[in-house]
This record gives sequence, C-alpha cells and structure tokens, in this order.
Amino acid sequence: MGLALPLLAAERGLPATTLGMLFALAALGPILLALPAGALCDHFGDKKVLLVLTSGIAITAIFYPFVSSLAGLFALQIIAGICRSNAWVAVQSYMVRETPLQALRKIAGKFTFFVNVGLMTAPVLGGVAYTAWGATAAFGFMGFWGACYALFTFLLPDQKEQQHDTQPAWKICIKSYRAAMPIFLRPMLVIMLLLTLARLMSGGIDISFYAVYLDDIGLAAATIGILMTLMNGSATLGSLVADPLAERLGLIGAMVWTIAISAIAIAVLPLFYSVWFIAFASIIHGFSLGISMPLLLTGISQYSKPNERGLVLGLRSMFNRGGVMLAPLLLGFLVSGWGMLWGFLTMGAIILLLLAVIGIAARFINQEAPSES
Repeated sequence: MGLALPLLAAERGLPATTLGMLFALAALGPILLALPAGALCDHFGDKKVLLVLTSGIAITAIFYPFVSSLAGLFALQIIAGICRSNAWVAVQSYMVRETPLQALRKIAGKFTFFVNVGLMTAPVLGGVAYTAWGATAAFGFMGFWGACYALFTFLLPDQKEQQHDTQPAWKICIKSYRAAMPIFLRPMLVIMLLLTLARLMSGGIDISFYAVYLDDIGLAAATIGILMTLMNGSATLGSLVADPLAERLGLIGAMVWTIAISAIAIAVLPLFYSVWFIAFASIIHGFSLGISMPLLLTGISQYSKPNERGLVLGLRSMFNRGGVMLAPLLLGFLVSGWGMLWGFLTMGAIILLLLAVIGIAARFINQEAPSES
C-alpha cells in the first residue's frame, strides 16, 4: 500500500495535502480501536476476528482503482486501515495464545522471518505489476494477497473453547480504555510510548511521500519497489545488532540514536537524485529502524508487569498508528507549502527535536524496572 497508493495519487494529480490526509485516515480507525482489538479477540476468538479482517483486506484492496471520488477514497482508507492494522493484532494474538510457552521464542522467530519475507516481496511484485499493467493490476495483486491471507486463516486449527466474558463486546472495549489510564502515570512506559511515536513518524515518511518523491524524479514503479525491498530487508539485519548496541549505549540511548539516524537518512533524501545514493540512504534508514524495534519491545517488557503487558502493547499499537497518521498529514502540508526538499528536512528536524526532549527527560527519571510479582 505504501507503494501503490502514492503512485495512484500521483497518477490522478492529487495534491500533497490530500495524499497526507489519505494516509492519516488509514491510521485513524486503528488508533481508536487498538486497545479494544485485543479485547474483541478475547471475546470472539482470534481466528474469527482474523477471518473477518483478512476478508476485509482482500475486498477493500480491489476497490481502490475504481473509486473516483475523493470522499470515496477517504472512506475506503478508513475501512481498509482498520482491517489491515487489527488483522496484525489478531494474528499475533493467535500465535501467542496457541503456542506452548516453551516453544514461543522459536515460533516467534519464524513468524518475524516470514513477516520480513512479505515486506521484502510485496513491493517488488506490486511494483512490477504497476509498471507492466497499471494500478488495477497492482491493487488486484494486493486483493489476491489478502484473499490468500483469508484462506490461510480459514485453514488454521480451531481454537479451544474459552470462558468468555458474558458482558457485551462494547462494554469490554470501553473497559480496556479505562484500564489503560494508570499506565500514563508510569514515566518509563510513557518514554517507551513516545519513542514508539518518534519511530513511526520516521517510518511514516517512507510509506507515504517516499514513493512520491521517487516518482517525481522519474523512477519506475518496479525500481521503487526494489528500493523499498532493500529498506525492509535491511531492517531484518538491524535487529541482529540491537542487543550489543544496547549494552554499549544503554537501552534508551540506543533507541534515541538509531531512530535519529533513521530520521536523518530519510529526511535528506530529496537532496540527491542518484538512485545509488537513494538506495544507500534507504538501507541506512531501514537498518536503523530495525535496531529500534526489538529494543522497544524489550523496554516495554522491562518496565511493565506480566499481567499488564497486553494492555501496554495495545497502547504501543495506538502510538504506532499515531506516528503513521501524524507523519503523512504533517508532511503533506509541509510539502504543499515549501516543496519536497524543505518538507522532508523540516519533518526530520521535528523528529530530532522530539527525540532530544525524550533523551533529556529520560535522564531525570528513575529507570528502575517494576517487580515481576
């Protein structure tokens, strides 16, 4: 979607502000529903929720090239965003719930591997489809991908019957918000959530205006897909150096510096037109984001108790989508007003300022982890 939608918008001549709004709307539903998503999985079962959402991914994808009105695209983005984001929550929930504790680390490693295979494969195949046959083929490919997702969900083993809360689903969803409020009184967890926001503000650039800039300088969709694959592939390698880097710089220091490097790498992109430099900057950006991901999960685990980690991860998902929503929306206005170069540079400066505030605040906070009891 980070490749096909910007190219479709450019093809239709949509202004930068409109593209920013399109990507922001895709994150709006997940922001509102991130906490209840886990509660709904508990209530109805992960497989049932996942089957509905994966079917939604398949159906919504194929409509994009045929929706001509802006209002229709906005509505489609909200619905599709809810399906894509909450399917991610549901599939993780199924994996954790159905995997024996002693095998969880091994299965989670395989899970992450195949996630990265998907991230590396989809932009190349989608980019080739867009270059060869246009938007209809690219979004049709995405619909087919979603249909496979739904089929595999249907083939998953049924879950054991659980004792579900007899309360209506809407009450369970409301309770999840109420239970999350005290977490904001925990300074180190707030730091982790703000780092999540900064990380996804940096990542939000590459799923929105990254493809627009590359299209502006004349790169084909297939080439853009390859560059996105390099970015996503380097994130896998970045995760391998997370632990030694954290030992050297400290957990917070490693996250602040790697997110800063990722923001700088993507912000300076419009200074250059060489595809080789763009590839190099894309690899640095992806590699740095890859380092910060496992460190964030480690920090959340370290500064939360076992009985509240699901709730904290739900909050993290909200801040994830907040970054994905804020970056394209703000960048859209910046690019529209000041052009691609100054828009990118200003966005990078905003992320660096946020990271500076986080780094200073972390120095004055008691970083003692809570008891596991």
